[in-house]
This record gives sequence, structure tokens and C-alpha cells, in this order.
Amino acid sequence: MIKPWYNAAKDNLRPVQPARGTHTEFSSENVKNGRGAPRTMAGSAGCMCAVRALSVCLLAAAQAYLLFVASSRSDTVRFGEARYEPKHSQMMLPQLPMLSEGRFSRAGAWQTRLVLPGRKRGLRGRNGEGTAVLTVALISNNREASLRRLCDSLLAADYSSLGRFFDRVDIIFNLEASSDDGIVAYARGFHWPHGAKLVRKRAMQGGLILAVSESWFPSSPEDYGCLLEDDIEVSPHYFQFTSEIMLALQREPDPRVIGISLYSPRRTETTNPTKAFDSSALISELMGPGYRESPYMMQTPCSWGAVYFPNHWEEFVKYLQLRFDLMGTGAGSPHDVQIPRSRTNGWSGSWKKFHFELLYLKGQYLVYPNFEGQHSLSTNHMEKGEHIKAGDVAHKRQDFTVPLLANGAALTMLRSLNVSQLPVLNLFGEPWLREAQLEEKLRRAATDASLSNDRPRHQQPSLLAVGEELVTGDKLVSATSGGRGKQGSRSVEVYYAMVQNDGQFVIYRDAIMKGGVVSSPAQPVWSTKTLYDEVEGIGYRLSLVPTGSLKLEQVGATNGEVLGMLWFSPPDPIARPAGTGSYLAQLESDGNLAVYWANPCLTLVWEVGTAGRARRRGDPSMLSVGEELWNVPGDRLISLDDDNLKNGEMYHAAVQGDGNFVVYDRSKRDADSMPTAVWSTNTHTESSGSVGYRMVLSSTGSLRLEQMSKSSGEVLDLMWSSPSDPDTRRPGTGTYHAQLESDGNLAVYWADPCLALVWQSIRNKPHASRCRRRRCDRAEVSDHASCSQFPTAVPSLLQDASTFTLLISTHSRFELLSRQLSYYSASPVISTIVVTWHHMTIQPPPNAQIRGTLIRFESPSSDSLNNRFQPLLHITTAAVLVLDDDIKLHLQDVHNMFLAWKENKRNLVGVSPRWVDAQATPAFASRATAPQDLVYGYRSEDDTANPHEGYSLMLTRAMMMHRDYLRLYTCGGTSEGLNLTVSNRFDQLRSLILSIVEAEFNCEDIGMNFIVNAAMDTALSHGQQAAPLFVRPLHKIGDFGKMGHTGLHQKKSHVATRSDCVNQMNRALWRVTGRNLPVQTKLVDTVANRQNKSLAALSVRQYYGLTSRLHKDCFATVYDGTSDEACSWRVPRRIDYAGTYFTTKLCGNMSHCGV
Repeated sequence: MIKPWYNAAKDNLRPVQPARGTHTEFSSENVKNGRGAPRTMAGSAGCMCAVRALSVCLLAAAQAYLLFVASSRSDTVRFGEARYEPKHSQMMLPQLPMLSEGRFSRAGAWQTRLVLPGRKRGLRGRNGEGTAVLTVALISNNREASLRRLCDSLLAADYSSLGRFFDRVDIIFNLEASSDDGIVAYARGFHWPHGAKLVRKRAMQGGLILAVSESWFPSSPEDYGCLLEDDIEVSPHYFQFTSEIMLALQREPDPRVIGISLYSPRRTETTNPTKAFDSSALISELMGPGYRESPYMMQTPCSWGAVYFPNHWEEFVKYLQLRFDLMGTGAGSPHDVQIPRSRTNGWSGSWKKFHFELLYLKGQYLVYPNFEGQHSLSTNHMEKGEHIKAGDVAHKRQDFTVPLLANGAALTMLRSLNVSQLPVLNLFGEPWLREAQLEEKLRRAATDASLSNDRPRHQQPSLLAVGEELVTGDKLVSATSGGRGKQGSRSVEVYYAMVQNDGQFVIYRDAIMKGGVVSSPAQPVWSTKTLYDEVEGIGYRLSLVPTGSLKLEQVGATNGEVLGMLWFSPPDPIARPAGTGSYLAQLESDGNLAVYWANPCLTLVWEVGTAGRARRRGDPSMLSVGEELWNVPGDRLISLDDDNLKNGEMYHAAVQGDGNFVVYDRSKRDADSMPTAVWSTNTHTESSGSVGYRMVLSSTGSLRLEQMSKSSGEVLDLMWSSPSDPDTRRPGTGTYHAQLESDGNLAVYWADPCLALVWQSIRNKPHASRCRRRRCDRAEVSDHASCSQFPTAVPSLLQDASTFTLLISTHSRFELLSRQLSYYSASPVISTIVVTWHHMTIQPPPNAQIRGTLIRFESPSSDSLNNRFQPLLHITTAAVLVLDDDIKLHLQDVHNMFLAWKENKRNLVGVSPRWVDAQATPAFASRATAPQDLVYGYRSEDDTANPHEGYSLMLTRAMMMHRDYLRLYTCGGTSEGLNLTVSNRFDQLRSLILSIVEAEFNCEDIGMNFIVNAAMDTALSHGQQAAPLFVRPLHKIGDFGKMGHTGLHQKKSHVATRSDCVNQMNRALWRVTGRNLPVQTKLVDTVANRQNKSLAALSVRQYYGLTSRLHKDCFATVYDGTSDEACSWRVPRRIDYAGTYFTTKLCGNMSHCGV
């Protein structure tokens, strides 16, 4: 199947046939007429002046004609018509070249060239002639002998195919400033019989990057550039090969093809070190022996003879300009583009470095020749120049100089070439998968995943949640090494815990690696001491139960039946309010196994750690409820600045052996060079060897300094306490913590998660309301790596508005994923699908291509739902559609969502709205006097009896948004694409959302709604529309979420968790914007045309209640029957959908509207 945007690409490739006489060459030695028959003109100065005057008149007339044509017709295609814009839209309007002056022919006469646009007549003109132009750009740096050899090979080539695609071949000599008079004289005297000739010489030495990038610029959409450096030699069949490939692309367009390489490489350029590359052997392996000499595609720009297409080269020049205009282009620059694993990241003086970047970002490639023995259409003679120095031993001639193709009979097979069947290689020479290969890879992954999916999913390597299990052989891995670890040379100590087949659960300290060498073997550090004999058919299982207790059981290996309890940890002694949080067990970076109550801040329930006292963990400036400070060396609080960065550790506070708790200023010293005490509890007592002292934070928000018996651990006396919280706090909605601040102030806060001051040591110190950052996470949430490396200016240049990128996150639904990829790749408006692969032990497949759609797989280093919104650099479309891996949305509804989004780019456009209720009142306004307590409505339909006034959330089941929101969610900053500038307090909300999502493994879609509402608040007056915008689908949505037991929504605490998320985020939103979660009171209705169901009318109207069920539960992945469209993955017969968008409703209840 050829996509509609392939047809558009076909139009882009079709040469334009000028009307007879509109292409005119005026020269003292050559005037081209028709197919190029020469006609001699007088060379007098007066005649030349007349010619110049006539040329200027013709040029002015042509410009006036173009203005008339442009004003009388539109070259853009609206979605309201039954056509599509090209998938990679570049308007193919004719461009007039600059009228050239000061050009001299070989005889020294004035030469003027004028090209006027003609009418499009398809591949052939009236006389069966092709009309495209091939401009051969020669790049010379003072090597006359090399230049002569290249020109001789060009003259000796076969141009008998002129007229089939190319009408003529022009030639440009680009001479460096260093070129001597002999080279200039040779270029001037060179006779070129196949088209126009131009000689250019630089005034200043420019270097190879400028020499190449400025050697040619397309004068029209039909001007193709063949770039040749002077140490290149071409085969006699280079032009015939180029013509045949162009005609093949004419028959079967591929918009990702941006050029044709004439050279067949023998080594890879991007691998480190470079590797031998045998294209014939590889293609034979991929396609079969019968295709051994078939061309192939590769994501590698060629500098040793290549033809580049006009639209792409124009974009590449813009990309170069952007990179040069930025502050730096080298590695480490904030604008540098890093290609994973690529050797090109370290290049500095090569134009190909930037070309590699562009091809990588856009998923583009060149067509490469592939003849036996790597015979090529061009070769490099490896002569001394800018990159090849005298005595260079790294570049061996046998690796780069290839034989030229001498037998033209090998080109006959190109007459029947099927472009869509050609394999695509990435920039490392590795093949992209085809649909059948990808389906097989995913089938195998599904088989592997099913072995672990037979029991509740263990989601993160260091964590065990309620309902999850570890069985015999399973491991927990300490938090610092979770996920896909990165290899390095520094020493790393790792802990892991596993259920053994001898009935024990054991924690091990893993080998310490120093420079890749094992310096010590793994050692056990703790175990349940439940040793049993290994018995066939008997297994063991560790689980976390709803009381907060870890339980080790003996089970039947085949049926999972519990045979006995071997060990358990104490349950939580405190009764926790139902639905306000959850328990989790974590193997921490120091090997401690701990159970916490998370709501989302962590409260310790039980731990393996040091007997007799609880340990502090995390932020060294904080003390939380359940943690303790003792009068032992090293146990202290250390001040941090407001950004959680060490401020020289200016202040520290410690419990002393004399019963005092003291805050010291380390920047001030007394006469004995001791730090100066700035505050203390003034509880000095005589030291005693039988007693100790500890500072704890009670559940009422009071700091307590207690005297303890060292032998029994009993509390002997209360030495000092701070006041308890005077306000009554609702249980489960927040936690207390004490913090030593950057100015030495010791303060106690209630965090819900925003901070409310309870007590402080510095009286009357002012405090601004703020939300605590990165404290309610299971582990600290740092900004994504892409945030510091993201060149924000690059995406603004590479912005395709005619298509969008589909984002799918998956963990183990690989069979469903296979169906999704096959189905959505058929959509004409989806150019790229990015799959975020969350499975930590099964590796994702390589990139693939289905029906022209590029499938990219991203493997984050940790299994976090925050990874759904990574601001990936290779998302080059303005719109992204985030889709759950268990949802099937009809392709027409996908198209309609895109149409609605193009008119509402600041909104989250989707098909799955959700409602929230205020506990105090049945309805609420977005602005009130205080943040409200909200209840998440877990239902897909509104209340029939009492429908809401609107909806407040849009789920990521299918949510379309501007790509700038990905960066706002992950990194903060601004949105240039939407002209949104967020407030300084925006990061407080963002950090909270990242922490909650990390802690709960839930609520990322809710978080995105709050992010967008906060961002829109800066641009919209209060009371205007909220973030979500519902588009009513024309077709039922297929929901495969009830298959198996891997869905997050199947957890018992799912609804309570999401209500808690809504409330925490709403309180933070209130502090940032001064308003509650707003309500959207509009929707977009859709109606299909009665005569043509592929056409639709979209109309904005008031929300009227969503009471009909929009989705259907599906229970089989392989279902291609026509009786149940919602659950069928069969691609519709017609996919050329179109629609018209109206800002007001068309008529009545839309039931009788026509399009």
C-alpha cells in the first residue's frame, strides 16, 4: 500500500517541464534551445548589453506571472478537502534564480543565465523529455591534476539517458582561494557539452565545511546536486545509475530518501573503532542470494560522490546555519546533538558530522549502490588534503579506494527496482527490521515475558509493592544500580537480595568492581535463617502483605499452593487510614532492607538495619518522623541551601554526650578554632557512660530530646521538646519533618507536600509558602539526562506540522504492541512511532519500518512512568499522540483528533475525559478562597441522573499534545512553540508531580493535566478553558486492558491512589496559580458525512454530559473479524480521511448535519 503522503512525495519528485522557449541560455558560445541544441550569437559588447536588458525584462515578466498565479490559486491543501498535505511538507513552489552577473565564458565574454519556471507535465514533457537538472558541483583545493582526472571521467561518462529524468547536466567549478592561475585557466577553458558551466573562486580560504556546503544550492525544486571533491573519479555509468534510481523513486516514492550515494563503502564511519563493511554479503543475508547486488538504504551521508535532493539540501543548509549561529557546536555544548554510540560525536571539522545528526534526527537515508566486489559509481584516490595528511597511516588505500563499475549491463536490473523492498541500514550499518521480522521479535519477547507475567508484576528492581512477589531465583537489586546499569571504571558496591531454593531470603554484597576487575567475592550480609533441604516440586515466595509485613512462604512449584509460613517481618503497629497511601519494601543502596508506609512521603515500618535505633536516610539536612539522631560520631544534621545543594556545610547540628543539642556555625571559630555555637537546647548534664541521648520528631510535630538507657534502650527522661503543632492535621494527608536551613535555622514543617511552618529556632524569621521538593519520592528524582543536553533551538527548526509522532509505553504487552504498530503505521498522518520499553530484563528490538513509518524503541534506565513524557530530540513533529499500550483507536478518530488539535494546540486533546468532585460542594469553580478536597471519578461515563457541568482531566489512553509539554513536564523552562512562559514557582509543582509519579507508579496522566493547566494559566485569563478537550470519537474504542493482570488500574488501591494524587497536585497548583483544578465546559462533536463516511464535520459545542459508553472491552489480541470493529486490528480499506473544523456547532443536536 502506498500512503497518500507517498503520492505527495511523488509529486515532489516529478520534474517540471518548461514550455518551449521558457528555458533560455544566453552565452557567447552556447545558447540552449529545446533539448539543448546550440545556437551561436554575436559576441559584441552592444549585443551583450541588449541581451542583458532583454534578460531583465524577461525576469520581471516571470516574477509578475508568478505573483498572478500565486494570487489566483492556493498550493496548500486544507484538511477540509478530501486530500492530505505531504507527510514531510515543503512547498514545491518554483524559485527563480538570481540573475548572475560577472560570469565569463572560456573566451572571456559575458555569460548570463536565466531559468524561468515551466508548467508541470509529469515525468515527460510534450516530446517525452525529462526536465530536472543535475548540477555537478566540483570542489577543488589547488589540486590541478586531480581536478583534470575528475573532469575527464565526467566527460567520458554515458549521458544517453538524458531526457528520461534529467533534461541537462550543469557543472560548477568551486575553487578555493588557494587555487593558482593554472587551475583557474583550466576551469575557464573546460568545455562542457551537456549543460551550463560556471566558475567560482573564493576570496578567502573557507575550509572543507564551507567549501562543501556552499558549493551548490538548488535554484529550483527540480535542481539536484551532485557533489564531487577533486580527488574523486566517477564511473562511466554514474549518470545512468542516478537516472535509474530517480525513475525508481518516481514509480515508488519514499520521502525518507534524501539522496543517492555513488560510492560503496568498505568500512563503517560511526563505530569506534571503524569496522569492515561488506554490503554484498549483508544484503545477500537479508534478502537472499538472488538479491546480492541489490541497492540498499543507509543513514550515512556520502562525501565521496553523491547526489542530494533539493528540498533536503536546503534544510541541511538551514541546519548548518543554526549550528554555526549557536554559542558552540562541539561536544559538551548546550546545543550539541549527541548520537548514542556514534564516533561522530567527537568530530569537529567535518560537515558530515552535522549531516549525520540531521539524518539521525529525521530518520532519513540515502540509496547506496551494491555491486559485486564493491564496484562503485565513484571512488576516492586518497590524496593529501584537509583530512588526509602526509604520512597518514590510519587511512589505508585498500579500505577506501574501490573499483569503478565498468560494465553497464549490471544496471539493467534497476529498470524493475522495487524501492519499498530495499533494506534500510542505520548509521552503524545495522538493518532496520521489516514488519514480519518485528512481529517475530515481539512474539519471542511476549513468550519470555509470559514466564514472569504468570504472577503479579515486580515493577522496579529495588522495590517490592503490596501484591507483588519474588519467587525462587528472583532478585531485588539495590537502588543505586536499578534498571539497565551503565558500565564505568569507578568502584561500585552493589547489594542484591534473592529468594533461594533452600528456603532462605538472603541479602548479598555484590562484587566490588574496580576498572572491571573483581576485587572481592559476593558476601551474604543478612538472611531469614530459614534453611531447608532442596526438594523437587517445592518453591518459595516472598511477598508484601497489606499490613506492611514481609512474608516468606513455602509453595508448590507448579500450582503455587501455600504449604507453610517460614518467616515474616512485624506488621505496621499504626493503623493507617484506608486509601491514603501504600506499603513498599526497598533494598537500599547500603544493603538495608526496609518497609515503608508511603503517602507519598516515607514512614519507616521495619528494617533490617542497625539494632537499637532507626537510621536517617536521604537529605542530610532533614529529620523525619521515625528517624533518630544520637550522640555518636558522624550523626548530625548538615545545612543545605534552598536548592538542595551543599553550601559549604556552613551549619551543622548534633546531639552531644553532655545532653545538649547544639547548632554550630562552621564559618566562625573561637580562640581554639572550634565552630561557634549559635543555638542550643541548654540541657547540659554530667556525662555518664550508662546513658545516651537522642533527638526524635514525634507524630505531633514536636522535636523531643530524650535521655536513653544504653543497656535497655528505654527512655529515662525528656530533656527538651519543641511545641507540638497547634493545628489539627488530617491523618494520611502529609508528614512532619525538621530541617536545618542554610542560615542555621532549625525548623519543623508540616508537608502536604507544600510546607506549613510549625516551629523554628530563629524567632520571627519570615517564610514564603512553598512546596517541598524531591522529598516525597522513594528515591531522589533528578532531572532527566536530556534536560541538560537538550538543544532547544534544534527542534524549533525541525518542526513538521503535517504529521505527528505516536508515543507508546509498554512493559510486557508485546503481542498487543505488535498489533498496534502494524495498525497505526497505516495512518497517513503518523510519521514516526516511538515505543518506550519499560521491561528491565528483556531487551527491545532494533528500530523498524512499516509502511514507511519509522518505529523507534527507547530503553530508559529505570522503569518509571515519568519516562512516558521524555522530550526526545528526534521527535521532529509539533504534535505527539500519547497512547496506552492496551487501546485501539480507529484511524479515522486518530485523524479527527489531529484535526481538532491543530485548532487547539495548547490543549490536551483526547477521547477519555474524567471528572472530579469537590467534597464540600457538588460543583466547584476554578478560583476559590482555598484549595479544595477533590475525589477522582473512576468511570468512563458521566452520571446520567446528575451530569457534571464539565470535565477536568484527560487520560493518556489517547491524548494529543504539543511536544513542548514533554519538556515542560520533564525539565521545566518555557514553551516557544506555544508562546508560554511559566512562573518562577512552576518548578515547585513540577518537582512534586515527578516525585509523586515516581513514588506511586501512577498518576502521570493526572500530572500532565496539572502541568498544562499551570502553563496555560500564564496565557489565559481566569475562567477561560481548562487543559483537556474531549473529541467525541465516531467509532467505538477497543479496550484490551482487562486481558491478563498487568494493568495498573487492576490494583485495589488504584482509585484511592489517584484521588490522593489529585489532591496533592491540586494543593500545589493552588500555591502556584491561586486556583483549583479548572473545569472544561466545551467539547468537540464529530459527525460523519452521510454519503462519504471518510469525511467528517467537527464542531465545538457546550458540554452536555457524556452518558453513552465510548469503549468496548476486548479479550483477544488476534481478532480480524468485521462483526466487531472496536476489537479488530484490520486496517480499514479506506484511510484517506478528511474533515472540516467549525468553531461553532453546525445545527441542532448535530444528528441531521451534513458535510
